[in-house]
Amino acid sequence: MGSRTRSEQRQLARSLRAGGRSWVEIAYALRSTWPELNVRAAIRIAHDWSQADAAEVWNELWPDHPKSANDIGLWEVRRPGFATFDKLARLYECSVADLVADLGYYGHLDAANRRREPAGRARSLLDEWRVAEERLVGYWSGLFEDRGAGLWRDRRSQALGFWQLAGLYATTDVGAEVLADVAMQVQLRGVWSTIEAGRDQPEELLTERGRGLLLALGGILARQVGRLDEADRLLSEALAVPAFGGRMARLAQYYLAETRDVHVGDPAPLFLGLTEIDDRIGLEARIAYAHSLTRAGDLAGALAVAREFPADVDDPEFRYRLEELLGVIWLFAGQFAKSAEHFEASRQVAENEDSVLFEALGLRHLALALCWTEPTSVLAQIDEAERLNRDLNLQPGIGQCLLARAVALAGTVPLAEVDAILDEADTVFTEAGYYDDALGAPAVGVFAAAVAGDDELAQQRRQALLERSHGRRPRSWLAAVDTWTGHTDHLDQVTWPQHPTQAHTNWTRPLQDRRAAGAGES
Repeated sequence: MGSRTRSEQRQLARSLRAGGRSWVEIAYALRSTWPELNVRAAIRIAHDWSQADAAEVWNELWPDHPKSANDIGLWEVRRPGFATFDKLARLYECSVADLVADLGYYGHLDAANRRREPAGRARSLLDEWRVAEERLVGYWSGLFEDRGAGLWRDRRSQALGFWQLAGLYATTDVGAEVLADVAMQVQLRGVWSTIEAGRDQPEELLTERGRGLLLALGGILARQVGRLDEADRLLSEALAVPAFGGRMARLAQYYLAETRDVHVGDPAPLFLGLTEIDDRIGLEARIAYAHSLTRAGDLAGALAVAREFPADVDDPEFRYRLEELLGVIWLFAGQFAKSAEHFEASRQVAENEDSVLFEALGLRHLALALCWTEPTSVLAQIDEAERLNRDLNLQPGIGQCLLARAVALAGTVPLAEVDAILDEADTVFTEAGYYDDALGAPAVGVFAAAVAGDDELAQQRRQALLERSHGRRPRSWLAAVDTWTGHTDHLDQVTWPQHPTQAHTNWTRPLQDRRAAGAGES
């Protein structure tokens, strides 16, 4: 048997065990996939043990009767005595009968059993269907885990695989923990139709766990398109379902935290709870927590979290997330060139991975960085970013593109025209529930008034922003507004990755440059 086959067997065993299957059930699934497996070898592999591993555990249990890997191997091809069978049953945590399941069954010759054949046949069919369930989960899980598999390029295959995984999870007790990873991956790639397909399950067949799953999938979809009130409600309802647990519940908790971070509520306890487990969801939660720190004005803390990760990570989605995080941190630190470098790196990841969602995110973030220092040349890029975000109906992306356009045009068109763009951005953010992001519009309004030389209006707008921002967390925006209006109240409340005087200089420079450009033109 080749090393690849052994690796596949042990991978399937680990997946089924993580899904709550017993050693015997796993052995049964292994033998159904690889009929040549001896039943005693199958139950050993179910434990994810080599023959040497099994011998080591045997020797811990019975040190006075030590055995070697050769002994374990011999018993897999030749049946041992009853005393050894009893010890093997203890070793593998099963019954002796399970270790001889490959011997013949002749109960059908008993007339009493023949009279009960229909019921016996029903049980047999149920066992056969359970094996089919496990094999379907194993098959699609293997394809989704292979980032080079063709289904990542074929949306129809993705939808089919996700539908079958979701259907099995929602209507049976079959283990499909990989579903959480798949749900995260397809939404990161912007393939929301795949998640939509998974939600189409017959109500009469749903288990309690399945109802929790469908609520969670609905919440994930609502979060991605900016329906934040709906997202919070659906994800909270999903987490309240007692039978809904495991990695899917962790994924729902992640999206609930992410929703509250940009909407209403404290996301920190949810994010920090998720980071206690070192898996993909915990990793994403650490990055999302760093974004939350940025919103709260702790830029130095966010940068410290970002620097905990290796810079040369291979995973493209994670590399995108890390570059995006660094871009956001340096953007609000006023280091626009450094921010643009990271956003451009994230956009290149999106292009290489052919991810429309990441491309939309990367372009709009890059525009937000460049609009402060390259206002004329960035306009064409803003046009492209806004078109893409409108095509995908990404409300926060549309709002960010409008903000970037207003910044780029400030000082080159009448203030009323800039204000109209900012009013639209404010409406887009607010109606989608992005209340913190919505405060970027009046903040840029202060910048536009200052560029126009109307200091009194800039002060009035700053005061209105302070009143509106009460209870919200846009400290970086408030700090920038301070630099444009001669204040330091909020500038001093931000923890900067560099000295506060440098931050003041960084945010003051765009205003000085625009005023100088305006004076030169006049």
